Amino acid sequence: MVVLPLVALGFLGAKLVEDQAALTRLEVERGFTERLRSLDHAVQTIVKGFERELGRYAGELPRTEEPEVLREAISRLPRAVMVMIFDEEGRLVFPPVAGNITEREQGFLVRTRIVWERGMLGLLATGESRRSGQERGWLSFFNGGAQSFLWWRVDSGRVVAIEVSGVELMTELVTQLPDTPLDGEEGVDAERIVLADPTGQTVYQWGAREPESNEKPKGVIGLSEPLEAWTLKSYASESALPGQISSTLGTGLFSGLAGLGLALIAGAWLIWRARMRESQLAQQRVSFVNQVSHELKTPLTNIRMYAELLRSAQEDDEDYEPSGAMARHLAVIERESERLSRLIKNVLTFARGQENKLQLSRRRVAPDAVVKATLDLHAPALEQARITPELALGVGDDEVSLDSDVLEQIMTNLLSNVEKYARGGGWVRVTTALHGRRFELVVEDRGPGIPEGFREKVFEPFWRMSDRLSEGVTGTGIGLDIARRLARLHGGDMRVTDGEARPESGARGARFEVELDVETEMDR
Repeated sequence: MVVLPLVALGFLGAKLVEDQAALTRLEVERGFTERLRSLDHAVQTIVKGFERELGRYAGELPRTEEPEVLREAISRLPRAVMVMIFDEEGRLVFPPVAGNITEREQGFLVRTRIVWERGMLGLLATGESRRSGQERGWLSFFNGGAQSFLWWRVDSGRVVAIEVSGVELMTELVTQLPDTPLDGEEGVDAERIVLADPTGQTVYQWGAREPESNEKPKGVIGLSEPLEAWTLKSYASESALPGQISSTLGTGLFSGLAGLGLALIAGAWLIWRARMRESQLAQQRVSFVNQVSHELKTPLTNIRMYAELLRSAQEDDEDYEPSGAMARHLAVIERESERLSRLIKNVLTFARGQENKLQLSRRRVAPDAVVKATLDLHAPALEQARITPELALGVGDDEVSLDSDVLEQIMTNLLSNVEKYARGGGWVRVTTALHGRRFELVVEDRGPGIPEGFREKVFEPFWRMSDRLSEGVTGTGIGLDIARRLARLHGGDMRVTDGEARPESGARGARFEVELDVETEMDR
């Protein structure tokens, strides 16, 4: 009761600590990633400034297709750049593919062949940019292992593309990215940021911390256009991560489990103590029943013995009449003493938990006759309780195979309860019926009834509707338990439902339904 919940909670707690630590580490790593994104934003700011400068270059180029005029205009630009121009029909007009072309222009056409031969920029001049809503952008290409870029812009139908080398763009970035801190500055060993090119080679880095050779970065992102093939990596030391999370959570979890364990132990002790008290009380009750039943056997034996002696004396008397009142009274005493002896034996058997040793004594009897005879025996007590019996016997003179003692004891328990608890109802109805091989007995009263939540508990031994020792009625609380066990021993069962409502108050009494199996050995 205590160990299993603690083990389960400990396992779940360990998983919680592990998951929480992983989640926290993920959040911290996400923080590193967000910091890298802010650096990417700074890089984009640098690139945008570079684009504005290239846009001014493109705006200074004359709108002509004359190579000499264009060469002169390009030579006046602040940077030594190469320019590519496509007309409105997507044809390359500069540098001229055929005709007078310089050696520098020839090299430019060779390294950008993949761009202009496939018409990638020419398509933009013929309306592709208008359909896509894009008027400027970047194209990247590799030439001899080196990465270069073309920045392009659509200008009144033509496309102007300006070459930017990767080295030139990288130089622009490096001049504005942070410097590596000097050794000894605060926080220099916490993190290192690495900028890597598409081949994975480190282009630039800052932060004095030296990562291990096999160390994995805590955060990695790809840069935005035009450097989407480039990556920023963050290598943070373990001191930058919440290393004490697991131990803190573990300490809290241990404290919580310890408190819960103490609470469970205390609860288990209280439950065990209550169980022990209930067990001791049950043992005392069983012992009491055993002692009372045993004590009853001696006077009952004497009653039977003296009844037999009295009968013998009467038979020796010359005036003895077998059909006289004295003879009938003696017969009742003998019969009832024998029945009471069997009932005591049954009570002892049930009290000792040996009901499996009981043997039914089936014989051919008329169940209605047994029911009527039992009711006649209880008539004086019912009359004294001002309860009027009503019979609805539906079997008649038909005989079935059953143990009449079982039927009589069940009915005796039910009528005794009516006498004790239904005094205010003033009425009890006893109904019998035979359905195939099932005999049904119903005893219904107009007493206070039994709430639905207690209809199973009334069959528990020694349980009563009140915790008080006395409710104004006598009884041990084992009658219904014995009655249902006898019914089940006889192949049937007993249940309780709502009875008939009282005419004056509408309150419902109790209705006990008993079924017995009346099969014979021959029928089987």
